[in-house]
Amino acid sequence: GIRVIMITGDAKDTAIAIAKDVNIFRDDQDGPIKAFEGREFFNKSEHEQLDILKTGNIVFCRAEPSDKQKLIKMLQSLKEISAMT
Repeated sequence: GIRVIMITGDAKDTAIAIAKDVNIFRDDQDGPIKAFEGREFFNKSEHEQLDILKTGNIVFCRAEPSDKQKLIKMLQSLKEISAMT
């Protein structure tokens, strides 16, 4: 299937609101919303990072350009096919 991972420089609340508006996140979805500030995500262990990236739609906010490159490489290491616009 296709998953959406949004990476933005926006504030967390703004990013979540946009993700809900475009149905990346649904109000009726099961489980917690997966939204992380870049620094928050990269402070986690590599094991935790990879577990987060394995499933579901995700929003990364307050992300730096280098964060995008790291995330794409991590997704590729999980054999995910990534596209970025």
